[in-house]
Amino acid sequence: MNTKEIEDLLEKYYEGQTSLEEEGQLREFFIGDIIPPHLAAHAGLFRSFAESGKEELSDQEFEMKFLMAIEETPVISMYSKKRRLIYITSLAAGALLLTGLFFTITQDVFTKSPKNTITNTVLAYAETQKALLILSGNFHIGIHQVEKLKIFDKGMGQLQTFQNFDRGISQIQKFSDFYKYQKLVINPDEKIRP
Repeated sequence: MNTKEIEDLLEKYYEGQTSLEEEGQLREFFIGDIIPPHLAAHAGLFRSFAESGKEELSDQEFEMKFLMAIEETPVISMYSKKRRLIYITSLAAGALLLTGLFFTITQDVFTKSPKNTITNTVLAYAETQKALLILSGNFHIGIHQVEKLKIFDKGMGQLQTFQNFDRGISQIQKFSDFYKYQKLVINPDEKIRP
């Protein structure tokens, strides 16, 4: 087998795409005596695979002892029967409590008549007018306060104009700094003449 085929098989092997036959070819190649220097790093891996396949267990009954030990291991339940019973009982009690609260609340909401109701329609109309007059008076007070806010907002708009003016002044200040250092930057060797 030539070196190019081995390199291709190695690439497939490290990508996990080789068959058992191809892996056997790689193992046989790397067990051999003639291995190119650039592939020598892979030889140890395949030689260890070949040697591990030949190893025998020192104790012939090891497998039987191991399987019997697994079968003898008692199964430990995650919860004891007592804990499981307490868990199920607490879930049932919680569900019963929630159901009772639901029916109690819905019964109170739907069966009680509203308090402070007026059965006389003329009296109800008069009370409604009185409540609406109070609401209207408070609404006008609120509108008056909003008008004060409009004046404040107008003043803030004028303040924005001053802020724009201040930004312009700071831009002009940059130019004056430039003119101050212009002579040093443009002609640094030239002496300043009076």
